[in-house]
Amino acid sequence: MDSPDCPNGAVSGRGGILPELRGAEFDAAYLQYIVKEHEEAVDDFADEAKEGHSPQLKAYAAKILPTLQEPLQLTRDLSAKCQ
Repeated sequence: MDSPDCPNGAVSGRGGILPELRGAEFDAAYLQYIVKEHEEAVDDFADEAKEGHSPQLKAYAAKILPTLQEPLQLTRDLSAKCQ
């Protein structure tokens, strides 16, 4: 079953490599994927907080940004341990 949250197929199997990996290789590749996805989300929220056109959206993005940054750092730390 394909995951709608994985448009590039990295996890879902549509041309992605993760279904072919096992054990520590899977863990490392999956964490790299998650870090990349978290970084993109944090970047999007940071951009909105700085350059957004709507005052309400800018405020919301600024408020939520620290909540997104914490799991990103945790995921980066875990990924570094798996390298």
